Amino acid sequence: MHTATYRYALTDFQSPARATQSSNPGTGCSNYISNEQAELEQAQRELDYEAAHLEQRLRLQMARGSGTAAEDELLKRWFILVSRKNTLIRRGIQLSIMEKEDDLKKKTQMLQDELRKLLSIEADQLQFALLCCSSSNVFVPRFLYANRSDSGLTTS
Repeated sequence: MHTATYRYALTDFQSPARATQSSNPGTGCSNYISNEQAELEQAQRELDYEAAHLEQRLRLQMARGSGTAAEDELLKRWFILVSRKNTLIRRGIQLSIMEKEDDLKKKTQMLQDELRKLLSIEADQLQFALLCCSSSNVFVPRFLYANRSDSGLTTS
């Protein structure tokens, strides 16, 4: 009789809230997600391996006759495997959502950085324009005064 041992229980996986709190922003969350996905894939392979063997044993037992205690025990184990498989699927969905959230955070940060850069350039250009206008306003009256003085000299 072969019984597989599980490396992962239903509670072995962190919740998404704890994962984002415990991970560093940026690559930390990406590393966490990829590590969790690798562990999840390993757990799914182990579960699929045990399910295949259990299914063979259950089919043999059912062929012998239904209603036995051994068949009931095998069915209980089968439903436990189904429950674990559902848990792994839900965890995969959580990790997928976390990965999408992480991607959105990165895109948001990139857009914010680009916007800050554009606003900085725009502010610099505005400041330059104001500086040019204020300096030309200083020179224009002097130029006009100088022109008036020159015209007054030539007419006299």
